Amino acid sequence: MTSLLLLAHLARAADPVVIAWAAPAVPDEKLRAKAERRTGPARHLAWGDLALGPTPWTERDDASRVNLEKAIAATRERWDGFDIETTLARELAEAAGPVEVVRDDADRAVLVQASVLAGAAALRAAAPAGWAVDPSVAPFRVMLGDRAFPAALVQAVALEPERAFVRADVPDGATLASLEQIRAHLATLPASSLRIAALPAGVSVVLDGRTLAGNGPHPLLPGRHFLHVLKDGVVHARQVFSAEPGLAVSFAPWVGSADIESMRVAVVDSSTPKVEGPLAVALRARSASAPIFVAAVDPSGKPAVRAWENGAAFKRPPLLNGLFTTTIGTSSIASLGFVGHEGEKVTTDAYAGSIDFSGALAWFGVYGGASLHITPDQLSQFSTGGGTQENLSLLAQPYAGGAIYLPRPARGNVFAMVGAHVGWLAPGARGTGVRAGLGIPLGRTGNWLRADWDRFDGVQQADFPGAGEATTVQSVRVGFSSVIR
Repeated sequence: MTSLLLLAHLARAADPVVIAWAAPAVPDEKLRAKAERRTGPARHLAWGDLALGPTPWTERDDASRVNLEKAIAATRERWDGFDIETTLARELAEAAGPVEVVRDDADRAVLVQASVLAGAAALRAAAPAGWAVDPSVAPFRVMLGDRAFPAALVQAVALEPERAFVRADVPDGATLASLEQIRAHLATLPASSLRIAALPAGVSVVLDGRTLAGNGPHPLLPGRHFLHVLKDGVVHARQVFSAEPGLAVSFAPWVGSADIESMRVAVVDSSTPKVEGPLAVALRARSASAPIFVAAVDPSGKPAVRAWENGAAFKRPPLLNGLFTTTIGTSSIASLGFVGHEGEKVTTDAYAGSIDFSGALAWFGVYGGASLHITPDQLSQFSTGGGTQENLSLLAQPYAGGAIYLPRPARGNVFAMVGAHVGWLAPGARGTGVRAGLGIPLGRTGNWLRADWDRFDGVQQADFPGAGEATTVQSVRVGFSSVIR
């Protein structure tokens, strides 16, 4: 429960859309991008992010550690005081109570010092002969089988099961003798153990400040134990539990692998999957208000994405889309209008470039612009006013028309277009044309790699060379399109 409360506390109201994948880990960038085409930019989560509530080391934990060290120092200063043994034992127990995480050897050493001092104080609080039954030390006793021992000393042994305490570790000989008796007596009792359920990859389990290898079973001595999981250096799923002789203890993630598999089946098989139990709680805690989608990879390898909670709804591409396109390439021009070839149709190659604008309402749109064809091997005659003429190695082609887009040119989508237009091939041809284009998205930036094929069929106009004869242009160009809305 502590994990869930802290998890909820960490939820961020300003989170982007959340996509929770029913998988051990978040899938690759390609699948994430496909999912985001329907949801918009998202924060992606998987089992590794949901299984264990993050409960990081906080200032409160720092304060608990400092307070325990202060209590140890105060106990040593007052050790020889008169009739304060139970007070010292109680104060040390109260100072140790808030400790929830043992990260390493140093944290464990502080707890062991406190436990040894508290146990020594409890032993001194009553006569040795009647200590096991004296009511004044009842709060500090624990029964192991048929024997009574100071609970704090049992705790010290539980935290350091392989340690052989020496006289320098304890305040007096009676404490050392009691520690040895506890160790010997524990060897006669049924063993306890810890078993760990399957966990996501990339996490490690820390018990009493030591990293565990494997799922166990790991032997435990009776007493209070401290367990947490480390993921990316952050403390997750902290737990404090007590072990008893002969009883096995298990640790499992809040969201298990079976929960993730159930969600995967539900996402793949249903357009409105039910997400319940711990998984639903974990998802809500990770996103206080942002829309939440659940996703899985279906048997064909494609992402199945479902809207789940917090107003999650799929994004629809905007009905109105505007594009600015620039392309360059080559063209082939056949015309009777070239200078020096009167009455003779000449076919020549040219360098071509185009700039145009287009607007699409859903799948239908208009486009217009101009192309420029540079003809290194041929000249065309342009009027410059006042009856003068100038020969240039170029042809200008303004045009405007309509197109069908399949699908519409929305961010991140491949689109194709087929269009028809009317135009002018300056200096002397007027006619119609057709165009086919393909846009390949460059991520979700609103930019596309563009490829166009274009054909123009015109007729040379009166007062121009080859009047009444056909002029044709075919172009192949590549370039870029960008959103302008």
